[in-house]
Amino acid sequence: MTTTELLYQLQNLDEQKEKLETEIEESSFKDKLNRINSEIEELNKAIAEKKEELEGLKDELKELEFDSARLSRDEENYQGQLYSGETSNPKELEQIQDKLSKTQQQKEEIEEQTLDLMIDLESKEDKINKLSQKKEKKETELAQLEENYQNKKSEIKNELAEIPKKKEKIKDQLTPEILEKYNKLYQLKNGKAVAKLKENYCLGCRMTLPVNVINKVKTSDELITCDNCGRILYSKG
Repeated sequence: MTTTELLYQLQNLDEQKEKLETEIEESSFKDKLNRINSEIEELNKAIAEKKEELEGLKDELKELEFDSARLSRDEENYQGQLYSGETSNPKELEQIQDKLSKTQQQKEEIEEQTLDLMIDLESKEDKINKLSQKKEKKETELAQLEENYQNKKSEIKNELAEIPKKKEKIKDQLTPEILEKYNKLYQLKNGKAVAKLKENYCLGCRMTLPVNVINKVKTSDELITCDNCGRILYSKG
């Protein structure tokens, strides 16, 4: 393996390290995490609101049941007065009959209200169930996302742990002088000390190179630098 190829691999390992360190703090994961947490929070609010409404409906139903029971007692009482024979006065009987009719009418109205309320209760419970199911799915999605991220994070940490070992193997094959030159260029060129050749130009600065320079890079094991950007030139095979 040539010196320039070793340096190019060394640079690739540094780039890989930087990329992995960026991935471990993956912003897209955090964005997804925040989005799902926000959706779960909104669902929790919606469920709490619906449950509060449901409790209100249950209270109304209790009141209607209480009124219905009271009216049933009144109905039974008026019927007893009407048919017991204790009252024979036509006017009094008419008054009792009027009270009975009104009581029965109120009772029918309450029964209708109770029926409507029970339908509302059923609808509200159905909405709560659907919201709860949706919340469960989001929580499952969140748990899966976190698990996947932790697995990926573990894999990345393992990869990062291997990079220094690989770099040392490469450095062992290079002289201190070459490493010093590489490190200076690496700092100076923001991590791009080595540039590949593509056809007749340098990929580091996109400048066209003389034919003799291109030939020298391809045939010599010397470190040839770009006249324009100063990077070490590398030509594969």
